Amino acid sequence: MSIENIKQNYEKEYCYNSLKSKCFKFWYYFCAISSLLCSLATIPVVACQNLPKWISIVTALLTALFQGCNHIFNFHERWIYHRNLTEILKSEYRKYSLGIFSYKNITSKEKDVLFSENIETIIQNGVEQWRDIIMRKETEK
Repeated sequence: MSIENIKQNYEKEYCYNSLKSKCFKFWYYFCAISSLLCSLATIPVVACQNLPKWISIVTALLTALFQGCNHIFNFHERWIYHRNLTEILKSEYRKYSLGIFSYKNITSKEKDVLFSENIETIIQNGVEQWRDIIMRKETEK
């Protein structure tokens, strides 16, 4: 495998996990803030005698919907998982490009092979970590 292919594989994994992290972070905060705002809006709506009752029902339902989405889709956990994987990949690339730690005092070809192996190990560990998260969720049910 050429160094270009190795770097393309790294870039692909880094960009994928970085994008997923941003996406799940957005949805986590969107649901959490929306839930909070709807919850806060429910109180004055219920207290106000002049407003129709359906408004408080809608705000309460929206609160439950946003909280449920956050719980069902695990946006927070998925955000942290992908952010962590992105940071590990970034750290490995820095070690490789600076020639430090396990990349110290080895040939360029050996560095490339070691980098490729380490990226694959990081990805495999990430897959196993995600599998553990899913299995833990299943046993909690």
